[in-house]
Amino acid sequence: MGEIDLSRLEHKVATVGRKVDDVDAAITGLHSAMQVLDEGQQATRDDVAALRAEFGAFLRRNDLAQRKQLAQTELIEVRQTLETEYGHYATVRRSAVGTLQAMDTGTVSPSAVRELSEELMITTPRYWLAPALVGLGAWLRDEQALGVRAVAEAHRRDPDKTTLFFVLVLQRQQRERAVAQWVQHYVARQDPRALAPEFRVVLDATTTGLFGSAAASLVAATVRTWTRDLGADKALAAKQVDRWVAMVGGLRAPVADVPALRELAPDWTRLQELAARVGAFGQALRILDAITAGPLEPGHDLRTRIDAVLDRLTNDFDHEEAPLRRRSADLEAIVEHDGDEEAARRSRAGTTATTDARTDFLTLVADAAITGNDIEAPLATQRLAVALSAPWATSAVDRVEAGLRRERPRSITLRHGDWQGVVDQATTPSSLRARVAEHHNRLIETAVGGVRVSNGAWAAGALGGLAGILAIATLTNGAVGFGIFMLLCTVGAGLWIGSEISALPGRRQQVREDGARRREAAGVAVETAAIAALRWQQEFDTALAVAQVLRGRLAALDVNDHLHTHRAGEALVG
Repeated sequence: MGEIDLSRLEHKVATVGRKVDDVDAAITGLHSAMQVLDEGQQATRDDVAALRAEFGAFLRRNDLAQRKQLAQTELIEVRQTLETEYGHYATVRRSAVGTLQAMDTGTVSPSAVRELSEELMITTPRYWLAPALVGLGAWLRDEQALGVRAVAEAHRRDPDKTTLFFVLVLQRQQRERAVAQWVQHYVARQDPRALAPEFRVVLDATTTGLFGSAAASLVAATVRTWTRDLGADKALAAKQVDRWVAMVGGLRAPVADVPALRELAPDWTRLQELAARVGAFGQALRILDAITAGPLEPGHDLRTRIDAVLDRLTNDFDHEEAPLRRRSADLEAIVEHDGDEEAARRSRAGTTATTDARTDFLTLVADAAITGNDIEAPLATQRLAVALSAPWATSAVDRVEAGLRRERPRSITLRHGDWQGVVDQATTPSSLRARVAEHHNRLIETAVGGVRVSNGAWAAGALGGLAGILAIATLTNGAVGFGIFMLLCTVGAGLWIGSEISALPGRRQQVREDGARRREAAGVAVETAAIAALRWQQEFDTALAVAQVLRGRLAALDVNDHLHTHRAGEALVG
């Protein structure tokens, strides 16, 4: 009976096992089906993402197309407005250039200039250049009353451009007295806190003597007053000091490589950077000498630059016209970039007109004095600008020097292997070498002390002793073969430990010699690096002392010594 029950039990267990296998197979199948489902869902998600991206791209293209179409429509309207309301301004500009050329060559009769200028005056009632041309025509015909009225009307429409226009025109005719009067009038109108870019050309012309000594004296007196008044504004003065700090602090002197320090000083990169920065004072002194030393020569290219400004004045857009011109250019960029306004703005960033940008006189002076600007100033203007900026440049030198003094390392860390020391005023290269020797002596003694019989030899000796006991026991009991084998093991262990003991003196001597060589090499390396570190500190202090020389040179600058007062005729030679 018990056997039958056992058989049934085994049958039931086998049945349960098969069902478990079936369940496992079902679970495996379900897992595979779920994996297929997951793959299908992932493919669906990928398709949806691709569709979303494609739809987004479609929306983007559609949006750009609409923006481009709107820009094209607006561009047509803007161009029509420009043509209707300001198209005749272009005629005035072309006529102005022709009139100036006629004055230079004398190839056109005054009556022809009069007829043309009066016609333009009628057709362009708001444009400043039209009455200015009438004034020029009256001047050619020596009609003083008409000329005065025409100039007054041009001045009423745009006083700054009219004033500068006649300054430049009269300069071309070498009328020094009249130029001085117009320059005085032009400068008197300027706000030193918001100067137009054209003032820079006037400053260049007067400092180089191209406008004559009278104009130079007038401008010099004015800029002294501006410098004094604006310099009293703490915010403006601080701004200029910051600019000079950036200039002086941004200079770098070339630094020689010092292998001894590069290999042993962990802070070598920082030491190199400090050495390059402290050399800024020497660099600044050389720049200052290049600007202030030597005789001044008239700028041979300044007439070309003034003619360029004159051309710009005659070709520049009027205040009412300029916004439409800028809008037209913006719309053209949008169309060119297929409706992408951001790309259009980036493309216009470097070309958008900056002619209306105004700046204070101190900033303008700093632009002229600090080298590396986009617009290079004549040497005469640089000299005047540096002399005017000397107080702020001096403050900048003080600040840069103070920062470098704080950063100067009082000690330089040297590291050789696991030895580390510092170089400061209290150490000498020989003392550091002695410390390195002491350190290596300790390492040598530790290494010599570590030269002893190996643990393997001692273990072999112990086993050899045990083998000897076994050899005696086995030989006594008649097991000659095994006893002899154990006896041989004992002898071998004895020879091993004996050889190691006899080699100890030679090994220890070798360790001492190797350690001595490392000690000598380390001592030489550390002593060499210590000498280089002390030299680095001396050279740093020497370069830092140049700051005082630079301050003295700046303090010695006199504005009167840096004004070019050649007569106009002398300046125009060449």
